[in-house]
Amino acid sequence: MQTDEEGKDVPDHAVLEMKANFTLPDVGDFLDEVLFLELQREEADKLVRQYNEEGRKAGPPPEKRFDNRGGSGFRGRGGGGSF
Repeated sequence: MQTDEEGKDVPDHAVLEMKANFTLPDVGDFLDEVLFLELQREEADKLVRQYNEEGRKAGPPPEKRFDNRGGSGFRGRGGGGSF
């Protein structure tokens, strides 16, 4: 388990899912410029591909990943029910 910036535990499967799905930003509709301060774009691309592969190998099969599920994309928030 890892700890997020607020001190809450982040389950390993969530970290692996983030690694599997992470992409670098591109210049486009809402970004005029993307700067790479520690690595050049090519080096960063290589590192992200490595993270993607690590996440895919260690994580759940693609049909079980969060990004391929139907619905609103939110888990455990909103919607009916009272607490």
